Amino acid sequence: MVRNLFIIASIFLAIVYVESGAQATRHNGNLPVVTVGFVIDGPWSNNDEIASIFQKEILDITIGEYDIRFPEDKSIVADWTVDGIESAFEQMLNDNEVDIVLTLGVIASHQAVKRDRLPKPVFAPFIVDAHMQNVPSKDGTSGIKNLNYLTAISNIANDLEIFLEIVPFENIVFLINKPFWESLHECKSEMHGAEHLGLTFTQIPVSESAEEALKAIPENTEAVYLGVLPLLGQSEYEKLIAGLIKKRLPNFALTGIMDVERGAMAGVMTRQLFIRRARRIALNIQR
Repeated sequence: MVRNLFIIASIFLAIVYVESGAQATRHNGNLPVVTVGFVIDGPWSNNDEIASIFQKEILDITIGEYDIRFPEDKSIVADWTVDGIESAFEQMLNDNEVDIVLTLGVIASHQAVKRDRLPKPVFAPFIVDAHMQNVPSKDGTSGIKNLNYLTAISNIANDLEIFLEIVPFENIVFLINKPFWESLHECKSEMHGAEHLGLTFTQIPVSESAEEALKAIPENTEAVYLGVLPLLGQSEYEKLIAGLIKKRLPNFALTGIMDVERGAMAGVMTRQLFIRRARRIALNIQR
């Protein structure tokens, strides 16, 4: 009995030692220190959760190789405006204490890929539609020094094909986050998936009011595609869904299960979206 207890105690101490060693390695002063700065589009209830997912994946991938740090004062939450996001981006690029800039948002990611010169590595994981956004590409890379991005949060053409299998339609409305819509400028008239399928489409920018979004939907609309709509709080989002149901408009959510659980009719994206993107970005940072 005593011998068994001794063995159990030894195993426990070994586990503690290994865990402690891992933590010590992660914060080993001999490792190269790398400071990551975040540029976030604007206040959103999911910001902390998304940031923590990226932090965890980066730390797990680089453990023992680098001392990665995420100082709170190097994380800027902008105000959803292009000017505000550009200002935050410039601040990170000009901050000598920041080694890598990570854009956590579709607008910040879009603004990043529009630049042809970057003084430090920038990682943009949230490109919605590379074709629509005129994202630079050369031989399988961005073609821009220090720019790394991930494309296709959701394949809109694929989403629409699946949507058409659920319900037939010819006229569709895309509800788009207003600040993102404003940041697109030259891309507003394009919606590659809809054009490819021969659909007639209307793009409606959405801010904080479900009522305004619903009023803007044309009478001949037969279906609605829901983009990421972070400016709508939960109550406004529920009003939006209730309004679409009242109008008998089938809807499909870009973010899949996240918005289906909030009332959207359909969507294909799983919860693994952010984890997969964070892991890919972590591997790219490591490289």
